[in-house]
Amino acid sequence: LAFAAALMNAVVLTALLSAGTSSMYVSTRILYGLAVSQRAPRALAKLTRNGVPFNALLVTTGIGALCFFSSLFGDKAVYLWLLNTSAMTGFFAWLGIAVSHYRFRKGLLYQGYKVSDL
Repeated sequence: LAFAAALMNAVVLTALLSAGTSSMYVSTRILYGLAVSQRAPRALAKLTRNGVPFNALLVTTGIGALCFFSSLFGDKAVYLWLLNTSAMTGFFAWLGIAVSHYRFRKGLLYQGYKVSDL
């Protein structure tokens, strides 16, 4: 059974590395896309010769490192702050969706359409 524990550890570590690298890639490309569409600082849109948005990668790596090393400081105060910030961001995202839906419905009725026309 000792082999099974080592195998499970390897599987979990592989999954962790896979999730981390995919998140790093996606976050970097999102920052790059925002910079190209002028919704983030232009410096994040700079590419290397190989097409890598290096400045966006540095920002993503820095934020990831801060999150990873936050457990080293205090009694998880930074972790709780990041967790609360994440929760509030999710709340504001859903609030934005609700307001957008409300305004869409109101505009639909204002233009003479019915909800059943959807």
